[in-house]
Amino acid sequence: MVKIALEENSYTLSSYCSGEKFHTVLWTFTRVIMSYLPKDVEPEEAFELVDQAIQELGGWRGDWISLDGIYSTSCARAEFLYVWDRVEYRLGEGPLDVALRRAERMPLLPEGCEDSEEPYARFISTAGWLQDFVGDKNIMLPCELLGALLGVSAMHISRLRAMAVKDGYLREVEKHSALRHRATEFRFSKERFPDLVEGW
Repeated sequence: MVKIALEENSYTLSSYCSGEKFHTVLWTFTRVIMSYLPKDVEPEEAFELVDQAIQELGGWRGDWISLDGIYSTSCARAEFLYVWDRVEYRLGEGPLDVALRRAERMPLLPEGCEDSEEPYARFISTAGWLQDFVGDKNIMLPCELLGALLGVSAMHISRLRAMAVKDGYLREVEKHSALRHRATEFRFSKERFPDLVEGW
């Protein structure tokens, strides 16, 4: 795991990889480690596991490692923990996964809904946090993928999207085009949740 993470990190730092706004010395390294470990592992515990493996391989200053700016275990720990708190999603994940996690932690309840576990409430929460994650860009809510994440059918997601548009939570800004291979694009109405807008 550690060797794979180091190889990925070295490649990323030398090739201007897209997808992240900023790379610190251990950015991709930490992200790969996160992807291999269980999601409930605490960052300090993760670092201890990594540091043990690094020490067995020759230490942070060994000739086998190329990490400019990492001179000691304490430097590596500081960098690793800094990155751990800032990496948005693991390898193999995307914005929808992040949005769903945020929706589970801080659900956005549509009017008339009191149960955050209802499919419509989960859909609205996920769409809202997805808009938050992408900022001033349109969002896509693919029926198959979102259905799999929420545990409902693609047809049900299609109906929930239509309900959300009708209720004013979503606005369709670009229609689906099979010819251009473009999915339908939406904007989420953040103003429907005034208590959260200031923090977004």
